[in-house]
Amino acid sequence: IVLCFWFEHCNQRIEAWWNFLRNHFTEAWLQMFRALRDSGLHNGDQRDKELVRFSFLAIVHVGT
Repeated sequence: IVLCFWFEHCNQRIEAWWNFLRNHFTEAWLQMFRALRDSGLHNGDQRDKELVRFSFLAIVHVGT
């Protein structure tokens, strides 16, 4: 029973951490990419994915 409680506690902490990351670090990116999609500038095909990767690679590397 103690082990089960420990796993549940860890799972809650991990879920809280992912929630924090999403709310504080990724939501702005998600909104920007949704806006690109909704405006028709990005349709999700392979060419668009490669262009996004190329365009944002430097930003991603700086952040890591």
